[in-house]
Amino acid sequence: MKRIRLFCFGVLACMLIVMGSAPHKVSAAAFKIGDWEYQRMVSDSLVSTGNNARLKKALQKVREGKEVTIAYLGGSITEGVGASPNEKCYAELSWKKFTKKYATLDNVSFVNAGMSGTPSPLGAIRYHRDVESKINGGKGPDILFLEFAVNDKEECTQGGAYEGLIRRAMKSGSAVVLIFSVFRDNFNLQDTYIPYGKYYDLPMISIKDGVKSQFDQPGFSEWFFHDYWHPTNAGHAFMADCIANLLEKVDWQMPQKDSMEDVSKVKPYKTDAFETLKMLTTHSIKKSNTGKNHEIKRVSAGGFKTKDKRTGIFHFDGKAKFPYSWKHKRKNSNKPLKIKVYCNKFLVVYKLSKNSHTGKADIVVDGKKIKTVNGYNRDGWNNARIVLAINEQSKKVHTIEIRMAKGNRKKEFTVLAMGYH
Repeated sequence: MKRIRLFCFGVLACMLIVMGSAPHKVSAAAFKIGDWEYQRMVSDSLVSTGNNARLKKALQKVREGKEVTIAYLGGSITEGVGASPNEKCYAELSWKKFTKKYATLDNVSFVNAGMSGTPSPLGAIRYHRDVESKINGGKGPDILFLEFAVNDKEECTQGGAYEGLIRRAMKSGSAVVLIFSVFRDNFNLQDTYIPYGKYYDLPMISIKDGVKSQFDQPGFSEWFFHDYWHPTNAGHAFMADCIANLLEKVDWQMPQKDSMEDVSKVKPYKTDAFETLKMLTTHSIKKSNTGKNHEIKRVSAGGFKTKDKRTGIFHFDGKAKFPYSWKHKRKNSNKPLKIKVYCNKFLVVYKLSKNSHTGKADIVVDGKKIKTVNGYNRDGWNNARIVLAINEQSKKVHTIEIRMAKGNRKKEFTVLAMGYH
């Protein structure tokens, strides 16, 4: 009996030691920050106010009661993932702060063009659909926030689409502001994109720089990050405060002359080849002319004649992200989706799905297979992937075919959209 008691006591002691040494989860409540430290974080986020002429112009317009539009283009952080409800996302919060502080009337429109998983090439493709077409006259917004610093790792245009968006928006008169978000592992691409901002003398905000002083504090990650990628409500509110700080700093500055008044005369930092990408969908084909005297010569759906109804919905309005797609169903014919187009750039946007019936497709340009892409991924969530199929200097007529790969002809595959120039 004595031995049994001693044995039990030993086991209990070992359990207590193990339990005592086990790591415990730190809650957001463990993170304590005073007003001064918080304001320091906000202040640290400001990389540059850039040339203030365009932001000054927007501030003057809104104070005069004229219509002003603020647009936000980016990935899931801009879309509002992590915010609950979605109205607590940084984009909507900062728009409301702007309206409350500077507007004299109900004269500030808001465009959220965030889309989960969106790299800048896809942002460039959908810029007209999701930004310009939402504005009276179809022009660019007065202020455009670009948020791609965590989505552009290994993107297919190597910064070309990012610069294209900057130039396209600036040509329409927009004040472009670059925002560099950050992941929980402290990753972003601000070192890659800050040189673009410096070249075009743009305002820039780094959330990574802003949180640097507190990043390793107990509870900070739980306070700021909803998950590995997205901010909590507190994180979104912080981002909105960083934007408000930039605008306040610019508002107090002396006006400057626009150093980039005519961007068309400014040599690109790297390239302007992706500046005017157009979106091609089943809907845009019906709306635009095709044929001999047009860029789109002919489109044949082949076995990709079905519309995919599972392409994801936007968090902020519940609408389908890609309602006009091309889907190859298992029972469809094996005829390829074929596009004949006059272009020098062509991009294919396809869907990633965890459905085991999803297969691979070949992308063929002018009779030559350039890539086989797999629409199946066990971590897919009907999100978009993008491939640069044509990247040439001069335009000519090309024939692009998307066909089910060998051994995948009874599988499914969805082309969400295409982009061309």
